[in-house]
This record gives sequence, structure tokens and C-alpha cells, in this order.
Amino acid sequence: MILAVVFPPFAVVDKGCGTYLIAFVLTCLGWVPGVIYAFVVLKLEQRSQDNKGHQVSKLQGKSTHSSSANANNRSASSQQSPFNRPRRMSTNNQSGGWQGW
Repeated sequence: MILAVVFPPFAVVDKGCGTYLIAFVLTCLGWVPGVIYAFVVLKLEQRSQDNKGHQVSKLQGKSTHSSSANANNRSASSQQSPFNRPRRMSTNNQSGGWQGW
């Protein structure tokens, strides 16, 4: 954060070439736009890392359930779901594909 105030392009140099160039151009146009851009980039990165950590903790929490209960739930839900039914093959030759030619 201190580097974002002193020289904004150095604060975002590890975020990629495009981000660095944008920060550099904004800093050349005026110091304040460069600082604002650097803070926004750093804050968005921090927020995305926080969300990844939250998703990992949610996944770890789900993995503590017993596997047999999950298997029973999956088999029951797959029987009820209309999307998991096997597809029937059409006997109509006009259904498309090379056989209808």
C-alpha cells in the first residue's frame, strides 16, 4: 500500500504487463489517477483472494459429511432428475446427420 502511494506502477508490477502500463500512463497523466488505480487493483486482488479462501473453507466443510450419506443422496436425486434419463435414439431418418441423406 505504501508503494502504491509513492510510485503506483511499482505496486502493480507483479499483476501483469497491461496493468503496469495502465498504472504508468495514469501516473504520467497525474499522480492521483495512478494512485487511485493502484489502490483499486490491489483491493480487487485482495478481495479475490479472500473469496478463494472462503470457497476453500466451504468445500472443506462439505467434505466432513459421511460419504455413504452423500452416495445415498446422489442416487436418490439421480433417479428423480429428468436430466439424467438416458436418451432414446430416433428411428426417423430425417433426424439429421449423415444417415438422413
